[in-house]
Amino acid sequence: MAAHDGAGSRHHLPVAAAAADTTAMTHRRTGATGSSALSRRGFLQAAGAAEGAAGRMDVMTDPGKSLRTLADALALGRACDDVGAYWWEDPMRDDAAFGHRILRQRVRTPLLMTEFVRGLEQRVAVALDGGTDFLRSDPELDMGITGVMKTAHAAEALGIDLEVHASGPAQRHCMAAIRNTNYYELGLLDPETGNPLHPPVYTDDYAEDVTALGPDGCVGVPSGPGLGVHYDWDWMEAHRTDRAVFT
Repeated sequence: MAAHDGAGSRHHLPVAAAAADTTAMTHRRTGATGSSALSRRGFLQAAGAAEGAAGRMDVMTDPGKSLRTLADALALGRACDDVGAYWWEDPMRDDAAFGHRILRQRVRTPLLMTEFVRGLEQRVAVALDGGTDFLRSDPELDMGITGVMKTAHAAEALGIDLEVHASGPAQRHCMAAIRNTNYYELGLLDPETGNPLHPPVYTDDYAEDVTALGPDGCVGVPSGPGLGVHYDWDWMEAHRTDRAVFT
């Protein structure tokens, strides 16, 4: 779910909070559960999240490419339409533009794709072929901040939005510099253990869990030199399991 400040400020980024298990925005990648079961669970999660949001938050869903068939994706898409979802993301196993064009033709909810598509040209091609409404890009997977900004500019030239994938200092700075973007993806969150993707490697008060959220549902952008954060090298050395040197 996502809290929307409506102000458009890029010093404070509106957050889409993605839980590690069952919320409207789910990132489960399981191959053991049947596709139809995942579709039904997605429907129930979307409906429950929409009821809980009660107009205060936008609702999204991210099956993480877990639906094996177009029919199941269409069923989940109809559920997204029923609850007025803000977007739905990567529903089907493949990235074929043709199948996703069918989804876009039959589902009103905007479709977000390309988290799993590497390469600027390949991501843009998905949009040009009609396979998505929004693009995704990640500074850790798509050639750094430069790669994300190139994708954002390409999306802007096409008149569509670019959503930055995942969370971290680089992601915050990317989003702060992009006009055509909506929500900061703060995930994966667990109410008891915090964020397993972000161990406590910072010496300042920077965090990637629920404590980072302000009362307006936003996170701030670090203002120091570079990425704006300070790393706890002693903690990292104490928890190091291996070392690799690249020359």
